[in-house]
Amino acid sequence: MTFKELKKISRPHYYCLTLDKFFPKVFRVALRKGTALAALISFALSFDTLPFYFGKADGMFFLFIFIYLILSFLEFFYKSMMAEGLQVSINESLINRNKNLDYALSGILFTTDEIDVTKSLLESEIGAEILVRLAIPKESVKNFIYSERSPIMASSLDFESEFVNLSVYVDTIYKIDKSLSSFLSQNSINQKELKKTVSWIMKREERKRRQERFWSKENLGIIPSIGTSWSYGIAVDLGKYGVSFEKTTNLSLFDIENGYRDGEVATLERILERRAEANAIIIDDDEKVARDIVARLLKKIKLGISLPSIEHKTIIELDANSLIATYKNKGDFEAEFLKILNQSISAGNVILYLRDLSGFLNSAKNLGVNLSSILIPYLSSRNLQVIAFVTNADFHFFIETNPSFLEKFERVIPNKAGVEASVDVLLERFSSIEKQYGIIFSIPSILALANAADRFITYGEMPAKALDMLIEIAPWVAERKIFVVGEKDVDIFVSEKTGITTGLVKEKEAQKIKHLEELLHRRVIGQNEAVNGVANAIRRSRSGINNPKKPLTSFLFIGPTGVGKTEVSKALAESFFGNEEKMIRFDMSEYNGPGAFSQLIGDFAMNRSGLLASKIRDNPYSVLLLDEFEKAAKDVLDLFLQILDEGIFTDALGRQVNCRNLIIIATSNAGSSLIWQTIKQNKDLAGSKDLIINSIIKDKIFRPELFNRFDGVIFFHPLQKGELESIAKLGLQKLARRLKEQNIELVINKDVINFLVEKGSNPQFGGRSINRAIQNEIENLVAKKIVSGEAKAGSKIEITKEELK
Repeated sequence: MTFKELKKISRPHYYCLTLDKFFPKVFRVALRKGTALAALISFALSFDTLPFYFGKADGMFFLFIFIYLILSFLEFFYKSMMAEGLQVSINESLINRNKNLDYALSGILFTTDEIDVTKSLLESEIGAEILVRLAIPKESVKNFIYSERSPIMASSLDFESEFVNLSVYVDTIYKIDKSLSSFLSQNSINQKELKKTVSWIMKREERKRRQERFWSKENLGIIPSIGTSWSYGIAVDLGKYGVSFEKTTNLSLFDIENGYRDGEVATLERILERRAEANAIIIDDDEKVARDIVARLLKKIKLGISLPSIEHKTIIELDANSLIATYKNKGDFEAEFLKILNQSISAGNVILYLRDLSGFLNSAKNLGVNLSSILIPYLSSRNLQVIAFVTNADFHFFIETNPSFLEKFERVIPNKAGVEASVDVLLERFSSIEKQYGIIFSIPSILALANAADRFITYGEMPAKALDMLIEIAPWVAERKIFVVGEKDVDIFVSEKTGITTGLVKEKEAQKIKHLEELLHRRVIGQNEAVNGVANAIRRSRSGINNPKKPLTSFLFIGPTGVGKTEVSKALAESFFGNEEKMIRFDMSEYNGPGAFSQLIGDFAMNRSGLLASKIRDNPYSVLLLDEFEKAAKDVLDLFLQILDEGIFTDALGRQVNCRNLIIIATSNAGSSLIWQTIKQNKDLAGSKDLIINSIIKDKIFRPELFNRFDGVIFFHPLQKGELESIAKLGLQKLARRLKEQNIELVINKDVINFLVEKGSNPQFGGRSINRAIQNEIENLVAKKIVSGEAKAGSKIEITKEELK
């Protein structure tokens, strides 16, 4: 399709656009209201019995009424022509849905300079809105439009699709005009973000047009039917302890046309349509998911597009807590609850929603009431419909163990929402938050929020955690007086919230990452392979090219004790998370018995969460250090096989634990004897790596698949004399810093370093023996000098060779 053909097809909208051009809507509305007011005033002045009677008022009244009617008919014509090609959720014979017209696009087409379509697009009202929603500054746009570039003529546009809407039109220009795509790229906008932005604006404009048509079936269907409500009964007690779901949920926020949760809503509809046992139980760890599904169903009912059997129904949420709190006596509670159930049936149009079924059952049990036995006869009837919510853990613990009660419900298990589906939900909701805080969210910022919530927020489910982040960032942005929220603002917010640096690498951070090996070597002596491997892993993670469905990175450190494995882990925690305390440490030798697995993931029977699950939830952004990994029980090793592969595991209570923001380091002494032999024979340790790994596998210490799950298997060699000297010096410098706080100077000399190396040269304990020698020999000497008064504030301590004998 060519540009001229597209313009010809869009001709029906020309009349509306022309009217808007010469007689803007704001003037038409003001004039119509003015003539209506004038008609009322002239009508009042036409009564001769009143003191302010005016003789010509009768004629003026009919004149104003005539003008008002002309303006009204003009507005009806305007809105009808605007509706040509409009896509509506309810099919109407008044609209020709075969006409593929887009009013937003028509507004651009009839004002386009055919010499430069890009300029016309960007300078149009819709184009300006697109650029604002992409967070591109006006000055940058102006500079681009009037820069030296090759303009794209309308005659060069060739649309592949038969239906060309705003999205297709903009995308075609984007593909043809390389200068435009380059300009957007320079502003960090890719094609996906542009498409999403244009699509959102297009849908918003269509929604406005649908709302303008107040006479449409879609808009009239929302108005409650008076006659229908008269045909149903009154539920007095239900009114005391129940509230209309519509009052607790803003249905206008839900877009039932975007496809989100369509499957779950359809399943819920089919269950409620049954002749008997029309009860659904929604099972998810987040009640917001259940409310979302129920709200979308209720909106379909209100629009009159639900299945006939639930048409005109209302959903009432039972306030179980108030009911339990009011009636402390078993008999009174049972009587009141039976009244509520009977009134729900007699009303005839009630669907009962129980927001926490297991909690309600337990609270009633504390009163001595077997609530399930009361409910079963009612759930079996054809006259009551119930929707209940329960978490996964509570379902297995309380509901599944009662088969006769469970069989009265049909399960609805919502699909896990991904990033794409969550973006649609955010696009539904952010407009109300914008109005509240007086800010504008760019569409790339919404995409960044969804991705960040999925990647970095470890608790909750999507889209709930993305919505929570949207609500959190709004006041944060408002405080900083940011008007248009961009992707960079989201990156800064996420970094502050999680402690993990996200977004583009800035110059200062780039220098730090570039020289990471040097920074790590300030704490770690030798072990170049380990330091290089860790530094490369941090670079991969920071660049964003690592797999987001796995932990940030994972290593298996193999080598003798005391050679720097733990120190590398601490240095990594400090470099990546900003603090060496950001570490979860487990001694895996404690988890080799029969109860080790339940210690880590919890116990369902005891309703207890495990140590591993709890610590990761408390510290989701940290280094997980697993000391003496080879000593863990087989089922524990299998657990970490899953964690390393998928970045998640499920605890005993059925709750997912997110490990994707952890750096996992397992240490092992396995193969230490072979490492010693290799070093003694002056062989290259890196060249003997496969031989040592095969020996570990042959001895059945680790399975091959476990080795393969780690991002890197790094060997630590025994420390040489020069490295021990550096460790001794590093340890003495730490002591010197502590003494400096007391205004005492410690002089570090060669005699002390040599003494420590000689005293601490123990191959079995590596660098730890040096640290022990510093503590037992040097610190004891310094302490005696301070206690005796020999060393005071402002003095200098130098330990001689003679003192060390």
